Parts: sequence; structure tokens; C-alpha cells
Amino acid sequence: MTTEDGLPSGAVDCIFPATDGVMWMGTGGRGQHLKGGVARYDGKGLVIFTTADGLVSNQVFSIYQTSNGAFWFGTDKGVSVYHPTEFHRISEVDGLVNNDVTVIHRDPDGVFWFGTKGGISKYDGKHFANFTIWDGLLNNHIVDIERVEVALTESNRQSELWFSSRRGGISRYTEQRSYPSHLSRGYFMISWAEV
Repeated sequence: MTTEDGLPSGAVDCIFPATDGVMWMGTGGRGQHLKGGVARYDGKGLVIFTTADGLVSNQVFSIYQTSNGAFWFGTDKGVSVYHPTEFHRISEVDGLVNNDVTVIHRDPDGVFWFGTKGGISKYDGKHFANFTIWDGLLNNHIVDIERVEVALTESNRQSELWFSSRRGGISRYTEQRSYPSHLSRGYFMISWAEV
């Protein structure tokens, strides 16, 4: 599939298979984001979403779908949330650490983790907690987020988030809740480790 078939740009940064089998593609590419956007392919044809439709930017790095059918697009100007027929923007003004959102991850508790070119944002739907090199992150330019289950003992497991970066290697994040869950940093024991 190329621009001759209707893609808004030949620079495809991400592909996401939706729960209904439809393929979503984030496009843009360096210097081409005026031509990019999101392409939706249902096996028959393409539907294109751009800034003219409400997408915050035509440079789309990542795509995530929630169980309610909403799509979250990580762009170079923040996050665009599409549901069901309109877009909503989340940006630095709302608390995002940086508008260049390169990866979106959602943990089993429903908390979003946004990897950006300026650090990591944790978002519970209302509040942000941001992490950068000043908090122990090895590099602020995050390119991937993966959740890993670690066996502490035979019956005790702990979840960790691993963050890969453009130039700093991998940072590992563990969150041990020793107090009631709250976004205040004082309520968590935060451990960053170089892998």
C-alpha cells in the first residue's frame, strides 16, 4: 500500500490492528507531516483523518485503542483522542511532560503511560505524574514501553515498566505501593535502574 493507493504519506510510523480487524496507520515522516495523518483501512478502502478533521497533528507516531473503542494517537503536538466521531486534545497545557508523544502504553489498572521526547507522563484520566532525567530516567527520548512481570518469590510477583530510549539505553521502573494509591510521589517507592 502506497500513496498511489491513497495513503496520505509514504512515511508510515506505526500500524495498529483494531479489535474489529480494521487496520490503522500513523503517517507523517520527517518533513512530510503536512502530508501525513491517520489512515484507516477496512480491507475495502482507506479513510484518512488529518488536522482538517480535528487530528492535532498530521505526524502520528503511535496508536492505542481502549476497550470503549476510543483511539489515542501520539503525535508531535500531543495526544489526539478520537471517540466516536470527534477529536479531543491532550497536551503540555493539560500536564503532559512533552508534546512529542512517541509511544502510548496502558497498564492493567487503566493508567496511561506516554513516552515522549521529553520524558514520561503517567496519566490516570485526571492527573499527570511526569518523570525525566531529573527523576533518574536515563534519557528523556522514549521510544518504547513494555510491562514485565518479575517473580520476587514463588508466590509474589511484581510488575515493572521498561522504557527504551533513543540514546540512553533502557530504564526500568518499579512502583511498590506501601501506602494507599495516590499520584503524589511521596506515596510511592520509585526505583529506576539501568538494565
